[in-house]
Amino acid sequence: MKATFHRNNLRSRRILFIFTLIVLLCASFLLYSPTRRVASRIVYKEVPFLFDIGNIVTANFEEFFGSFRAKSSLVKENADLRDFVARMQAQVLDRNLLEERVQMLEEVLGRKGMDNRVISTVLSGPGQSPYDTLIIDAGIDVGIRRGNLVVYAGAGVIGRVAEVYPSSAKITLFSSPTEEEFFVLVGGAKVPAKAWGRGMGNFETRVPQGSIVSVGSDVVLSENPSFILGIVGSVEEKESMPFIKVLFRAPFNIAEIRQVEIITTVP
Repeated sequence: MKATFHRNNLRSRRILFIFTLIVLLCASFLLYSPTRRVASRIVYKEVPFLFDIGNIVTANFEEFFGSFRAKSSLVKENADLRDFVARMQAQVLDRNLLEERVQMLEEVLGRKGMDNRVISTVLSGPGQSPYDTLIIDAGIDVGIRRGNLVVYAGAGVIGRVAEVYPSSAKITLFSSPTEEEFFVLVGGAKVPAKAWGRGMGNFETRVPQGSIVSVGSDVVLSENPSFILGIVGSVEEKESMPFIKVLFRAPFNIAEIRQVEIITTVP
């Protein structure tokens, strides 16, 4: 027992001696003038170099990640630009298609559109406004009145002015599920029928069994057949039913509408 205590005591003294010696050597190293001068020169000479290395490394990292961020931004901008061009091309095709169809309708009906229109920008559309509605930046000040028809791309009728204010107006689209039933003419035979909206440019109507209706046929408003309301997309016919179910939709994406025309007077 005593031998073990003696060995532990001796080990502790050795550790204390070595620690004291290290402290004295460090103190003498720092206090001894020539050694201190050498250490100071090394510090003053090498520290700026180390800082320069750090700055260079930091600059290279910033340049690398800055270049990466710039490339990512360019890729996103390029994708956005392609998406914008695709939308513009689709709108041009929609407009051309509508104009061609309206010209055919005018030739059949023997009339030309002579109405007065107010062009307006859409401030809020489907996805921002509820129940298939648009908010536009024109109102009473430019002659817009409640009940005026609203046209897109010059030939596609989309809705009616529901509320009007001095410099703005609210438009309810015909495709709104909250809109009341309205009368349409379906197909080349101009079959009269009632239609109602199913939301986001989609409609439903029913025509008597035996009516000639095919996919791709035009659907127009009875009150003003100079404008296209939609294109037939589906015809569901059952012999046991007295009617044919016809689904049709607007020939353009109503979510992409950015400008409309309000018909203020009709010949």
